[in-house]
Amino acid sequence: MKHLTNILRHQLGLLISLAMYYWQPGKLKQLRRFFRTHLPPNALCFDLGAHLGNRTKVWRQLGATVVAIEPQAICLKYLKRRFGDDPEVTICPVAVSSRAGTTTLYVSALTPTVTTLAGAEWQEQMQKLSPFELTWDYAVEVETVTLEHLIETYGIPDFCKIDVEDFELEVLMGLKTPIPMMSFEYLSARIDKTLKCIERLEAVGNYEFNWSLGETHQMMREEWISGEALGRHLTLSAPQATSGDIYARRLPHV
Repeated sequence: MKHLTNILRHQLGLLISLAMYYWQPGKLKQLRRFFRTHLPPNALCFDLGAHLGNRTKVWRQLGATVVAIEPQAICLKYLKRRFGDDPEVTICPVAVSSRAGTTTLYVSALTPTVTTLAGAEWQEQMQKLSPFELTWDYAVEVETVTLEHLIETYGIPDFCKIDVEDFELEVLMGLKTPIPMMSFEYLSARIDKTLKCIERLEAVGNYEFNWSLGETHQMMREEWISGEALGRHLTLSAPQATSGDIYARRLPHV
């Protein structure tokens, strides 16, 4: 009975994600407009935490080659159905961490957007912040690779998106090679980890930063700023429940 319940919850969760990322009028158009200004021709993009592939879809529409990384079984099934025949999309059924091996994936069947490799502390915090009831139904072991391994296998991407539900720092700890442009999700309630992500990127390469709120896909500043300035702004100004994406752009060599 529990197995059947999880199947039904997974199907409903899939529909919720489809409504969120594909069925909102103008959503994909907004993403295309945003990334058209940030991707070079014939770009290589890494989609870490691809979920149902809305960014993969947009990047392909813009002519990019995509490596989509996703450990969730139901999302993988959808990605393979949607992109499996596209030779310019590689789907990797793994998670990304600071080291290769295996780790535990905590699966939220009804809300797959919060399925995570992060532990109980983050899950409890999300339950407090969310207006909806969040549950993690079961745990599975998944294979992990490093971001550096992906670079060695597929090349240095022009853009790498990291959206892995509080596991961004662990992903960045497995990176040694500077990537021209990256984004990672942030949550102001977890500002301590966000600041460490910024510090980690600055240890890898010379970066400048910008950010967008929520799903607006609009840069908050016309001028890009230093990691220190961004960290100061996020620490002093961001309300507790703010989330969004931080963008890091590698500065040219002087």
